[in-house]
Amino acid sequence: MYDNIVIGGGASGLSFVTFINKKQKTLILEQNEKLGKKLLISGGGRCNFTNKKITPKDYYADAAFLTSLFRKYDNKWLLDFLLQHNLEYSLKNGVQYFCKKSSKEILAIWLKEAKKVEFKLNCKVLDVQKSNDFFMVISSCGTFRSKRLIVASGGISYPQIGVSDIAKTIAEKFYIQF
Repeated sequence: MYDNIVIGGGASGLSFVTFINKKQKTLILEQNEKLGKKLLISGGGRCNFTNKKITPKDYYADAAFLTSLFRKYDNKWLLDFLLQHNLEYSLKNGVQYFCKKSSKEILAIWLKEAKKVEFKLNCKVLDVQKSNDFFMVISSCGTFRSKRLIVASGGISYPQIGVSDIAKTIAEKFYIQF
């Protein structure tokens, strides 16, 4: 039994572990053979990790939730966090922040933060079920249970690198149940 299961070992899934209590037992399931595959190629290999100006209005989600989230975790918080980890970055076109050298640097920061997290690579999620107070994740590498489920698998924007529609499938399934 895990405290957290994260579906997706990309930027969102890996950054999630910076927010959890490090004593929590956490598992990240990634269907690709390595973590951060999309992150490594984004921005021409330098990763456009945030923009100079972002607001809750830039996202399609619950406005109250995003407003409360942005009060603490906005782009300024991210820049400070990355500076604390000695990431050098540059501003392109006065708008976009990129790693100065390589997106491998930001991936290394997320992996350092996730040093106590368990990973399963080449592990495709097949189904998710909710039973009483836990989630059951059925995957190609076994069945796992957790108190919390974080779906951070991204969208289907770039199928050539192994992205899937599992997030949409899970959202549709639980939308009907609740």
